[in-house]
Amino acid sequence: MKKTIILFQLFILFSCTHKNPNHNDSSLYVDIKNQHEVSLFDLFSHIEIIPLETSDHSLLKNVDKILFYENNYYILDIEQHILLHFDIEGKFISQIAKAGDGPEDYINLNDFFIEGQNIYILSPMGIVYKYDLNGHLLDKIYLEGKSISYHKFAPLNEDKILFWSSVGYDTEQLSLFSRKENKIISYFYKDHDILNNLAKDVFYSWNNMVYFYKPFHNEIRSIKDDNLTVNYQWDFKENNTGVKNIDLPENNPDHLLNALQSLEIPYFFNMQAQTNHYYYAQLISGLKNTSHIFYDKQTDSSVIFRKFKEDLHFNPVYWHEDYVIGITNPFYSIDKMISPDMIDDIGKSRFFNLKEDDNPCLIKYHFKKTASLLLIICNRL
Repeated sequence: MKKTIILFQLFILFSCTHKNPNHNDSSLYVDIKNQHEVSLFDLFSHIEIIPLETSDHSLLKNVDKILFYENNYYILDIEQHILLHFDIEGKFISQIAKAGDGPEDYINLNDFFIEGQNIYILSPMGIVYKYDLNGHLLDKIYLEGKSISYHKFAPLNEDKILFWSSVGYDTEQLSLFSRKENKIISYFYKDHDILNNLAKDVFYSWNNMVYFYKPFHNEIRSIKDDNLTVNYQWDFKENNTGVKNIDLPENNPDHLLNALQSLEIPYFFNMQAQTNHYYYAQLISGLKNTSHIFYDKQTDSSVIFRKFKEDLHFNPVYWHEDYVIGITNPFYSIDKMISPDMIDDIGKSRFFNLKEDDNPCLIKYHFKKTASLLLIICNRL
């Protein structure tokens, strides 16, 4: 009798996974029509909140990117074209240079990365500004190439930097710059320009590798020099995007928005990430509904949800092996993202002292060390 019960439990355990029957090493099968009930504490052990200091010099409007480096937060506000530096407690430290026409100023900014003790800022005009961590200009790199503008970049190694241009026209959209040769050494990859309109980002880094993804493609490619290799791909079966079968005239971006709003195109990818434990993807459908996919590498199982079971939203901006950092914004206020009974006394004090006009608040979600999506799914049955 005991053996029968164990066999039955094993049968349930394996039958409740969402595996692709034709699974291979690069294909991640997810039934995106089957939303799951997922508690925040199924994935995370505890939560911290870090209010960002509010002052005349540190006001943020539209946060586009956050990097956590040497116990400091570096935050890019794409609307104001500023890069601000906060310490680990959220205290404002400084602005990294500024936009302007002065000798140490940058002309606009679209992206940044930190390498060693240096910050690199990308101007869409084709200039990379190299600063130290205190904001002192060290160097300028001019991208004298075929592209008319540059929107995202990522370091591949000590020599090469990869750039992406959202507008290619007749030019490839990825370009490879050699710092040793001080020039662009290759161009590659061409896609329909209109499919770049909703690209919040196209790169993420994990395990010393840069990955390239697009809003309307299920494939995520790893990059080594100018070689693109499909590293893995999301397989939603009959719900895979049908963008290839839709006429998308270059001079009519509204056609794409209409196709998304009507669900003729069922979704687009807004974010991709990866840890040792999970693959993650964020989908936007109907231009309003956000879904989160966590795919467990160990068990080939996945969950997809719009909100946590606690009726709370998830808005990640930075990924680490041990935690995820999210941020509040006008759409996701602090009370829509966490409940005060989830945090310690210090967190409660910070929570109740927040004011409506304060800067955004960071939320740090610490991963559970032994979480299994397979067990989460089965426990819901």
